[in-house]
Amino acid sequence: MKKHIALLMALTAPLFAGTSGKEVVAEPQPTLIEWFAGGSLGYLTELEEPMYHLHLGQDTSMQFSGWDFAWFAEIGYAEKEDTGTGSLSDNPLTGEMTYMPITINGKLEREIGENWNLYAGAGVGYAQVDVDIPFLGSDDDWVLTFQAFTGVQYDINESWEAYGGARWIYYDDADLGGLTLDLDDDLLFELGARYNF
Repeated sequence: MKKHIALLMALTAPLFAGTSGKEVVAEPQPTLIEWFAGGSLGYLTELEEPMYHLHLGQDTSMQFSGWDFAWFAEIGYAEKEDTGTGSLSDNPLTGEMTYMPITINGKLEREIGENWNLYAGAGVGYAQVDVDIPFLGSDDDWVLTFQAFTGVQYDINESWEAYGGARWIYYDDADLGGLTLDLDDDLLFELGARYNF
């Protein structure tokens, strides 16, 4: 019997070696990916109309030469109503046109001062272009779109950020009921806010 107890103690001794009797709690691991959501209001200089954006994305642990990398999906909305005194994107038509781009974007960000960051990035996706022209009816098309953007961001606190910047946005031509609309590109100036979860 004594031999069995001694053998049992010898086998279990390594399990208790170095413990002080207190329960060991593992330290929480840092989160490598953090979610954020936000929106912006901007002004298109060629279309001369406001444009709105909503986005959802993730800050990642990846870095490139000191720049932090994030990605986000985004949806935008803008409309142009023409009463005959101007044109719809360089096309002499009377009617209403709406843009709804949906893009996937990459963003690089770097601290430039206390609570201040510089950001730059680019995105690609598709935009739904919908035109309603009196006497011709309405039609829509999905066109390829690209964008590049840059600006500055201010960290208000751990959760909230405010940002302002500019975007160059390109749209492919839209084929609407046999009519080709040359949408070209536009420059957008915007202000926005973002919440970090």
